[in-house]
Amino acid sequence: VRAITREDVVNFFGQRVKPSGALLVVAGDVDAARVRQLATEAFGSWTGAPAAAQAATAIPARSATELILVHKPGAVQSNILAGFTFITPRDPAVYPLTIANKIVGGGTDSRLFLILREQHGWTYGSYSRFSRPYGMGAFQANAEVRTVVTDSAVAEMVRQLNRIRTEVPADSEIAAAKNFLAGSFPLTIQTAQQVAGAVANARLLGLPDDYVIRYRERLAAVTTPQLAAAARRFFTTDKMVVLVVGDGPAILTQLKALGYPVRIVDVEGRPLAEADLTARPTGVAWARDRLAPVSLTYRVMVQGNPMGEASRSLARATEGGRAVFRLMSSVNIGPFVQQVDTVTIDAQTLAPIRVRQAGRVQGQEAFVRLDYEGTRVRGQTRSPGPQGMREANVDTTLAEGTLDDNQMEALLAALPYAANGRWSVPVFAGGQGAMRTMSVSVAGEESVTVPAGTFDCWRLDVTGGEQPLTFYVMKDAPYVAVKYTMAGAPVAFELTGRN
Repeated sequence: VRAITREDVVNFFGQRVKPSGALLVVAGDVDAARVRQLATEAFGSWTGAPAAAQAATAIPARSATELILVHKPGAVQSNILAGFTFITPRDPAVYPLTIANKIVGGGTDSRLFLILREQHGWTYGSYSRFSRPYGMGAFQANAEVRTVVTDSAVAEMVRQLNRIRTEVPADSEIAAAKNFLAGSFPLTIQTAQQVAGAVANARLLGLPDDYVIRYRERLAAVTTPQLAAAARRFFTTDKMVVLVVGDGPAILTQLKALGYPVRIVDVEGRPLAEADLTARPTGVAWARDRLAPVSLTYRVMVQGNPMGEASRSLARATEGGRAVFRLMSSVNIGPFVQQVDTVTIDAQTLAPIRVRQAGRVQGQEAFVRLDYEGTRVRGQTRSPGPQGMREANVDTTLAEGTLDDNQMEALLAALPYAANGRWSVPVFAGGQGAMRTMSVSVAGEESVTVPAGTFDCWRLDVTGGEQPLTFYVMKDAPYVAVKYTMAGAPVAFELTGRN
């Protein structure tokens, strides 16, 4: 996507967005002759046949079911998707398969929902659906579940997909599905716009002229043997893909016990070995000479609009004859967050010495007061949690080389960057009172424009914290972040000035 140029977009528009083979659908209280007259006046000069359809990319044939684990470090739940290729648009099996899908996962009265949610309480909802675009269709079932029940949920989902293939549904289930589908179909063609959309879709996919008119009639005519035959043919559960996005070390062993071959990738799709999930963080060869006194200011953008400001500075000092760095930062985001931090670290080892964080989150006082000594950390915290503000006393032993998560942003300047570089750093997250492993990956190089100017940057993906972050760090001195964003949130910090 980043490689697409303006010229690419213009060329695509010129080749594709033109009247050749256009389809005009008019629906409403209209007169056909008058519509034809108006259409001829408006579009009579449009000529040309539709462009030849491009051949669809061949889908790799599968001989067995494969489980793909997408390792998302620290994920607190697992997202499960299971699916396989399905029918083409003009296959008459669409009618029995629509009923079969309704039984399996087509609503809150379906098997997946009733079993995974109502019976077991593993998820807020589990559903299935299928699409049939021009070329090749796809079937997909999904659920988001707690990490500890990931394997159980996968096994049950696969069991239910197999069940529709191998067991003929009860007459009552088929009748209920038919009644729901036939009864709800009129709601999809209530307005003139809906009618036009349904007719246009049918025409573009090459479906029969009476497809929309006779849809309910053909659904009602489906027999139990037709449904069973279609399910056996198209629910290829012996050749499907089961995709699980979650915390690899927490779920891999249980997933392997399900008996499927497991392929592991990171969130960018890059292959991982099993050892990559459990490897202990290794020491980073920090480029300490890049840590120089600097003062930075940022604007905070929320949904593209200025919402606040932030600052960060690094200064050298001496404490008890020891050279230290003081990292000072502040954030002010409207009425949501006001926070001031001071983190003191050893200038030689980069080990944390002291963290003082104070502010308000959603109007409530929050703080982190930690003191580090060797591999010991002590202090008090008050931070937001799922059930509101939580207070905790901290007194724990840490692994050798553990840093504080609040110093990581400043230390990004001292990483020895190179293409495809990846580092893992053990950190203590005082706000959560927990050890974590933060991973930093070089995802590419970009030219980034912010209020302070345009800079050549390394693009870094940082995971393992409270939420994934993307940083854009200058490739040249002073090697500071010119922009950073939060995954899943429309918030960006953009550099406005530096001293």
